[in-house]
Amino acid sequence: LGLVPLSLIPISVWMMRGGLSKWNILLFLSMVIGMSKIMVCTCFSSLAIATNRSVPKQQRAKMNGILLIGSSITKGMGPIFAGFLVSVSFSKTTLWIPPEQGSILIFGTIGIMGLLTTRLAIWLEGAGQDDIAHGSGYHSSGG
Repeated sequence: LGLVPLSLIPISVWMMRGGLSKWNILLFLSMVIGMSKIMVCTCFSSLAIATNRSVPKQQRAKMNGILLIGSSITKGMGPIFAGFLVSVSFSKTTLWIPPEQGSILIFGTIGIMGLLTTRLAIWLEGAGQDDIAHGSGYHSSGG
């Protein structure tokens, strides 16, 4: 959800060419980033609640540990990937696009990654529903 507002950032490139003042563009970008932060906080809170409800109480500590390891790895790899993507996007010799439009490639790549992640989540949810339908999923006993 947080990637949806971020996909609007390349619009600021065209706003600049349209002759809008820098303050209007700054206000637009501030609102987009603010919406993104609100959506990201909501997403992570929902994920924490959903993952805690998806396992038995005895397994929650192990699941939260695995979750923290995964989030630490992605938080460490994120800046490496972003730095590589920025250096490639703004290089004059690496890609076929002009460096002035490198931001479109950056945010397009991030948007595509978000769509692929959403598709994977939907696929995994469907696979989980199939497991429950066939009796191999986790069922709580209600007490």
